[in-house]
Amino acid sequence: MCTREHMQWGHYHIMLSALLWHGASSDAAALAFAERIGGALVKAFGGDPQKLYDCGALEQNCAILHSVALLYSVNQDPTLLALCNTILAEWQMAPGGDYMRNALKGQVGARCPVSFHSSVVLVLSLCAVI
Repeated sequence: MCTREHMQWGHYHIMLSALLWHGASSDAAALAFAERIGGALVKAFGGDPQKLYDCGALEQNCAILHSVALLYSVNQDPTLLALCNTILAEWQMAPGGDYMRNALKGQVGARCPVSFHSSVVLVLSLCAVI
């Protein structure tokens, strides 16, 4: 699932769109579509914090945390929560921004190791995970 550097960035946007459509319309097909993407992400990246990291473009690819956490909030699938925890572990690896631990230490985003503006979606992810 990692044939292109920013591929998970695309999966994030497609999955988020399906979840937003489901939320607005209660369309079961949109939720099922998001669940299929979530299942594929669990299969590809679950359990090994190095897999997503090895794809490159960590700050973009870790954005799947946001859509996976939102899907978990809808269906409570424990494999999605486990994937969220795996992605959080990957995000802590350099050169990831590690915004959660840095924020808990009182360090503002502008002082984090990765540019804050390109990782805003990851901060949104924290809101969905917490």
